[in-house]
Amino acid sequence: KVAELVDNDSAICRGILIEGSLVAANSSVLNVYGSWSQSTSLSFNSGLSNTRFVGANQDISTAVFGNITIAGTGKKTFSGEIQVNGNININTNATLELNNFQHTLKGNWENQGTISPSASTVIFSKSGTATFVGNSQLYNLTVADGTTLQIQSGDTATYLNNLLEPGYIAWTIRRSHIVSSTIEFYSFGN
Repeated sequence: KVAELVDNDSAICRGILIEGSLVAANSSVLNVYGSWSQSTSLSFNSGLSNTRFVGANQDISTAVFGNITIAGTGKKTFSGEIQVNGNININTNATLELNNFQHTLKGNWENQGTISPSASTVIFSKSGTATFVGNSQLYNLTVADGTTLQIQSGDTATYLNNLLEPGYIAWTIRRSHIVSSTIEFYSFGN
């Protein structure tokens, strides 16, 4: 069972349940209005396609995407570990619930919506410079070795728990915490 989207193709679907293989070429667009469910033993070959979650409330299970767009109304919930090999865009009026999973981004981050971080970890792992646009609150933030996270002027990345920085961060980062002592020590790598 193989379904394929070739260059410049687009598809609209109410929900996705992958029971075989789904291949999406680099410039294809997949608009999903329902939930995304994929068995870990089966295959979604996303290339650098754009998967757009545009419905109301949607669950998105463990998967590897090319580019991903969170749009529409309601909450989109990551119900497993997500890897994005390209960019993630969270549109205005969209809400993304990261849940308690580790998510890896190998491209750029643009948030104009709402992030609910739970106890998640977001790893920026782009070779070179990854841009960070919009104000976002994350629980654990990791910038991988070989990655420079460039936070755009006027935008803020806030982490609530841990910052792991073998890579570099350029611009403003904010740490939110409850002060329980009079002395706080911060250590930044590189």
